[in-house]
Amino acid sequence: MRLFISHGTDKNKQEELDYLDALEAGLKVDPPEGGNPHEVLIDRTRIDAGDAWEGILHDMLAECQAALLVLSERALKRPWVLKESTILSFRKAREPEFPFFCVLLPGVTLADVNAVPSFAALRLDDIQAFAPGTPAGAVAAWVLGRLQTCQPPRVTVLDRLERAIEARLVQVNANELEALCERLLGQQVAWTGSVDRARLRARMLARGIVRGRLGGVGGVAGLMRDLRNAAMPAEHRRAVLELAASMWVDAEIAGRFGALVAEGTRASPPAAALNGARIRYSSRMVAWRALMPETSDYIYWVEGGGSDGWEDELVRRIRKAYRLNKEAVIDSDEQVDEVLRHRDPEQPVVYVLPPPVPDEQLLRALQTRFPRVVFILHTGATLLPAEDLPQGVVRLAPGMQLEVEAQRNADYAAALESAR
Repeated sequence: MRLFISHGTDKNKQEELDYLDALEAGLKVDPPEGGNPHEVLIDRTRIDAGDAWEGILHDMLAECQAALLVLSERALKRPWVLKESTILSFRKAREPEFPFFCVLLPGVTLADVNAVPSFAALRLDDIQAFAPGTPAGAVAAWVLGRLQTCQPPRVTVLDRLERAIEARLVQVNANELEALCERLLGQQVAWTGSVDRARLRARMLARGIVRGRLGGVGGVAGLMRDLRNAAMPAEHRRAVLELAASMWVDAEIAGRFGALVAEGTRASPPAAALNGARIRYSSRMVAWRALMPETSDYIYWVEGGGSDGWEDELVRRIRKAYRLNKEAVIDSDEQVDEVLRHRDPEQPVVYVLPPPVPDEQLLRALQTRFPRVVFILHTGATLLPAEDLPQGVVRLAPGMQLEVEAQRNADYAAALESAR
């Protein structure tokens, strides 16, 4: 099993380095029933906090089948630890069987964790947490014992996404697929006797797409052009585009949204805040990355404008947006209200509300009327601070980078043309 350790260890504190060493060694022991020891995924280079860690992080988070979050005083202040914590919390919300444990180093309590708003929003106190100062050997022994009795996912969400893309890529001419795969990965595909060569190429290419390696082929637009030139049928090109396009969205943003949607124990219906200059595009990409490939998303945009009776106007526009192009099955506002009250929780209905951000009273009124809707509050070009949002609204931090958003939007528009 692949175990990921998230940490923000202080290289100047030998006791923390020793703890990490002991924890890793304790998890790598040979299992009593025989077989191979667990593989521990841990990145020690980020002890020095550089910028080149994101690709490694995404690979580890995609591959792990269980995870430990080691929280020190320093870790609570490090953005990459928050990023990892967010993505792991998202996976736990999506996959309740995913083994995820929190280890508190001396000097850190759950009260300290919850005192940091961004960490408090993850509700880490809902998962198994070891008391501050628990010896590394005791933590490792308990985790190994727990893994013997639980059934962790053998296939991760990203594994399923890779396989969905792979199933489409095998339609491509073998030689074209080989060349495309080598451009994407920057190297030849190693031969493996246990896997059909064409299937292996498709699998490696799918993995490169999911892990964000599209720069080598010119983004999703370049990928679509190459697949079209390789005579891949249009229906398969479009499917690959829909599966791959959202991978540019920051995993932390998508993770926050996915955890928000997946959590079924909230006191009030979920709502999130997102910035962006191209909100129709970015909100859809966030939903796609957070929820695909298993869950289909239904996302609607409410036009801005405002009026003296803004609540009634929003209600009318919410109903109108849902009824658009559904005249064959929906012909009354009452039907819309019924759907938005009792929809299937496996298929979230997402509405994006325009600026200005509604006040708390207005948002609660909309949530009461449409309790099964996930609202995204568009905050304009800048992601508003928590104090400027209604209570309980989750900020999709770190927010959209407008230059990146514009570039990816143009790339996606060009890819749509090539996918036809």
